[in-house]
Amino acid sequence: MQRSTFLKLRVSLDEAERFNARAAALGVSVSQLIRDTALHGAVYVTLEKAQAGYEFRRLGAMLKHLYPARDSRWTAEDRKKWWALINELRERADMLESTASGGKDKAVGLVHAG
Repeated sequence: MQRSTFLKLRVSLDEAERFNARAAALGVSVSQLIRDTALHGAVYVTLEKAQAGYEFRRLGAMLKHLYPARDSRWTAEDRKKWWALINELRERADMLESTASGGKDKAVGLVHAG
């Protein structure tokens, strides 16, 4: 989509510095930060697939430690769903890491802009 229309936004010097810092931290332009936040409530960023795979693997490892082993309220079906989620995270991490080719492949995701 071609973007040819400009919107004017008046901000203080401090606010401009905060926009620039936040955009730099996310690796996006200030325009993308403002546009995505206003339209979607979050910023779309790209990660190298290897990095995205690492993050999936890290998330799975964190969730694994929250497994309620001694909680009698969990049914066998609940436990199966839990481990299916952990295994899916591992499979996605493997897939992302195996398809990364020299850092050129990208995965897209949402990041809260707050």
